[in-house]
Amino acid sequence: MELIQVIRFSFSVLNRLLLLRPHDAPVSPVEHFLSAQPANRASRHVVATIAQYIYHRHDPRLPRLATLLLKRLAMVFPMSILACLGPDAEAIRNVYLSRLQAKTEVCTLYTNHNLT
Repeated sequence: MELIQVIRFSFSVLNRLLLLRPHDAPVSPVEHFLSAQPANRASRHVVATIAQYIYHRHDPRLPRLATLLLKRLAMVFPMSILACLGPDAEAIRNVYLSRLQAKTEVCTLYTNHNLT
């Protein structure tokens, strides 16, 4: 299995786990890891790592799955995605804007709502 496929599969599984999570269930260790700040200030937040996959151009499904996972994290956890992105927030915003405005962009990035 190729590394891109493994990452796509893990994003998809994590998105489904968060989607099917009961609202009254206690926080699992994975959920705690996703919502907690890194212990070391020098390391980046897992949200920022997921957001870096929007730069990926070889497989159009990977940026779409990263975007859907970020959306799910924002819906499930009461945290600021902007704060988690840190100094990369402006660059990531610019990438989203340029990709949405591009004529060559895959339209399913912002029109296909059946993937959530």
